[in-house]
Amino acid sequence: MLARYAGFYKGVQSLGAAVAWQLDAQNVSLMTQVIVNWVLFNLAIPFTCYVTSRIKDSSDEVVDRPADDWLMDTRTSKLDDYYGEL
Repeated sequence: MLARYAGFYKGVQSLGAAVAWQLDAQNVSLMTQVIVNWVLFNLAIPFTCYVTSRIKDSSDEVVDRPADDWLMDTRTSKLDDYYGEL
């Protein structure tokens, strides 16, 4: 869930950086840049509320599987297979 928030944040941040870069390249006055930033911020709030309301609190991952099957193998050790019998 946190990854989706981070991805959304990075997308909005990249859009804001692109707009700011373009405004600065066009030699727009600072007051106009502030107004554009506030307008974009206010336009993004409803979209942000929609995105955050659609994110589920849980994931669909399977969590009850063994992490390493070789730990359950009692016949031989993986080190014995690699190095041979010392």
